[in-house]
Amino acid sequence: MHSIKSNFDKILCVLRQVLGEDSPIFKKQVKPGPKTTFSDIEIIALACTAESMGHTSENYFFALLSKKDFPGLLSRRQYNDRRRKLKVQIEEVRKQVLSQIVTAQQVFIVDSMPLRLCRFARKNWVKIGAQHHYIKPNVGYCASQDEYYFGYKLHAVCSFEGAVQFFDVTPASYHDVNYLDSIGERFNETRKNNKDYIRLIADKGYTSQSYKKTLKEESKISLLYDSKANAKIENISFIPEPYRNKRKRIETVFSQLADQFRIQQNYAKTLVAYFTRIWSKLLSMTILNYINQKTNKPVSKIKYALM
Repeated sequence: MHSIKSNFDKILCVLRQVLGEDSPIFKKQVKPGPKTTFSDIEIIALACTAESMGHTSENYFFALLSKKDFPGLLSRRQYNDRRRKLKVQIEEVRKQVLSQIVTAQQVFIVDSMPLRLCRFARKNWVKIGAQHHYIKPNVGYCASQDEYYFGYKLHAVCSFEGAVQFFDVTPASYHDVNYLDSIGERFNETRKNNKDYIRLIADKGYTSQSYKKTLKEESKISLLYDSKANAKIENISFIPEPYRNKRKRIETVFSQLADQFRIQQNYAKTLVAYFTRIWSKLLSMTILNYINQKTNKPVSKIKYALM
């Protein structure tokens, strides 16, 4: 990793290349209060810089910033306010960056990971999302770690190369198989005129004959998973051998989110701030995927992107 300034310049350069100089997000918006020379695109670039370098404490991160390197830098409070207002734009920018990453095969992997808000023993004291009944955090079970946790669940679909195509955040108790209900529509939005069959690799948590049939008939998606031990003989299915080891790609993505981007560490005080940080982490990862592809590095090895 290089300095904050050099990483910021690389990320800002990518955003300008992908979005173009005429993008509305470059235009300074008239806001009440003191005028600022820090544009919205620089706000997003600074947020991605912090996330890609693993800074979870904004107070410490701003203490590292030099006025010499960032002459128009605004206060931490102004930065937080404007970044939260840019939550929708952050996801739109991620989609634009993702559209520039070439996917060689029509094979994707779906899985989920826990997003813990706090230690399980402190779940009754957490107020984040308590007033939002439609996406209120609750207790879920993580089978891979054999433990209950309190918070949310991140559902993601990534390519063979390791770039996250789309994602959603749900309460922790939301079952993985129910996420298949929206996958067909999400793929139909992104594939445009491409009518080739898509292969979607999943684990046993996505076992569903009805969803498998619906995805195949309505969205031309072939759902591949290994059947559970108690499955009926006529419903038994297996992941083909060429794709069997590729399912681990999304586990690598989740490990990167946990280790490099520290997605499990939460310092947000509101639900909007929490989700904005999640969105920023996913955008940062996509930018690093893009940099790797442009420099002929493996897309998934994001730690090498800013070297």
